[in-house]
Amino acid sequence: MSSGAQGYYGKLGEPLVALDLVVGEDRFHRLTALVDTGFTRGLAIFRNDAALPDLPTTTIAADPIYFANGTSCETSWTFGYVRWLGRRQELPILVIHAEPEREAPCLIGMELLKGSDILLGEESFEIRLA
Repeated sequence: MSSGAQGYYGKLGEPLVALDLVVGEDRFHRLTALVDTGFTRGLAIFRNDAALPDLPTTTIAADPIYFANGTSCETSWTFGYVRWLGRRQELPILVIHAEPEREAPCLIGMELLKGSDILLGEESFEIRLA
């Protein structure tokens, strides 16, 4: 992977980008992620993607999360690795105990985006190290 990530806009104009969840030695699971600068953590994935690398639950979240439509869901925390912007990075992962309702099965936030620039274009965008 190069030191930049090329993103695109979904059907509703939402910023989407691919990243690789490490599932084993030199094995990756490609995820489509919604870029959410309002999310202060690094990565949130749904439970079906968390099962692929057999990520262990480290903490059960005390409070449910609330989606934009007002529905709530239980979550838990774990740790894992992603291949992102040309490097392998460990980070805490929020696991959402629900099924995804849209094209992007996960989202990335500011913890993962820290130290990068987002260059917005008309048809696409690029995230690269600052």
